[in-house]
Amino acid sequence: MSSENKLHGLAHLLDQPDAEEEVLVVDFDNLSVINAVASNVSEWGFRLTSPDIGELYKNIGIRPKDAAKLFKAHVTSATELRKSVARLSMQARTVAG
Repeated sequence: MSSENKLHGLAHLLDQPDAEEEVLVVDFDNLSVINAVASNVSEWGFRLTSPDIGELYKNIGIRPKDAAKLFKAHVTSATELRKSVARLSMQARTVAG
C-alpha cells in the first residue's frame, strides 16, 4: 500500500475485518447525504453499509467520525442481494468539508 493511501480517514481500520466506524457520506453526483458504517478496510477499498445505500452513485466523499474534511472515494460495486452494502475503492485526496 502506498503511503499516499494511508492519509485517508479510515487508515486506523486497515486490515481489521471486524472493525467498523460510522461515517457521513456525500454523493457528489446527486448531492444526497447519508449515514453509513464503514468496515472491512483494506488497501483495495472498504465496505459501506446503510439502508440508504441506493442513494449513492459513483463519486462520493466520506467524512469519518470527528474528521474536519471529506476524502474522495468511488463506488466500484453494489451487492444486489444485500442492497444495503456497497464496495468502494479509496482515494486518499481530501476535499474541503
